[in-house]
Amino acid sequence: AMLIERLVERAARATGRDPIAFRRGNLIPSGAFPYRTPTRETLDSGDYAALLDRLVERADYPALKREVARRRRRGDLVGLGVALAIEPCGTGHESAVVEAGPGNRVIARTGSTAQGQGRETAVAQIVASVLGIEVDAVDVVHGDTGATLPGIGALASRSTAIGGSALIEAAARHKASGRREEVVYTAPMEAWASGAALARVAIDRDTGVPTIERLWFVDDAGLVVNPTLVEGQLVGGMAQGIGEALHERLVMDEDGQLVTGSLMDYQLPRARDIPPIDLASLHTPTPANALGAKGVGEAGTVATPVAILNAIEAALDGHDIGELDTPVTPERIWTILRRGRSA
Repeated sequence: AMLIERLVERAARATGRDPIAFRRGNLIPSGAFPYRTPTRETLDSGDYAALLDRLVERADYPALKREVARRRRRGDLVGLGVALAIEPCGTGHESAVVEAGPGNRVIARTGSTAQGQGRETAVAQIVASVLGIEVDAVDVVHGDTGATLPGIGALASRSTAIGGSALIEAAARHKASGRREEVVYTAPMEAWASGAALARVAIDRDTGVPTIERLWFVDDAGLVVNPTLVEGQLVGGMAQGIGEALHERLVMDEDGQLVTGSLMDYQLPRARDIPPIDLASLHTPTPANALGAKGVGEAGTVATPVAILNAIEAALDGHDIGELDTPVTPERIWTILRRGRSA
């Protein structure tokens, strides 16, 4: 995404075309899915044009461009950056067990795991919806190899898509039989999430400090089980994306000793670094699994850093930028500003 979307942005700038219009002309049509790429990946579903349209609508992009142009005429260093991204979201298998518990309760055991994503809530919602019971009546068990079937876990944004599909099948069998039902579900293909990001970044001319004034993000995670959990994943992922773009790096001393080896030295984004974020979601269900869900765990980390870098390059338009490597620190921007404008 970093390579492709920066090249696309530069191509749009070099040809004098609007970066969103430039991208729109190169999108896979929604009617072409499932789509076989030249690199032999099969993209399951999506509506990339709708992502861009929603982004334009949410940001009021024409008005935003006019505002940025006015600010630049009065000497402000400010720019807009766009990025699109797709992400593979889990394939393979996952296990689930659904059985009756004490006191008219239901026990749902998943081979997937939870590391703070709110997985327990999503698992309970999925099982409760199939059985037609209250969410609070479902007890969720995970991460215990003595109590669950062998599973793969939560890597690669797969828990809801693959683990949730296993839970649907196990819950449906339990509803029909009343017995303990064990399922190992294998997805027929991989699901691909997609997203569109827009960033507005201003740069202090004297210090080179970049300020992300606002971020817009439209995500397509297929069927969404819990919008609140998705929002938390997106905001957290976008915060990590800000860290990728502006802060995080490994620094070695002259002897090759790592000097950013602890959180006392390694710069992570803080609350004050997170700008106002405007989030929207599309829901293009996938045929790649029984639930129709795609992943969202890394969604904010894929397009966000590219949009920020594209916005910084737009803000520095006319300067001798050279290669703008991450993290784009104030020192690097200050050096570009001191180097002066390009011919």
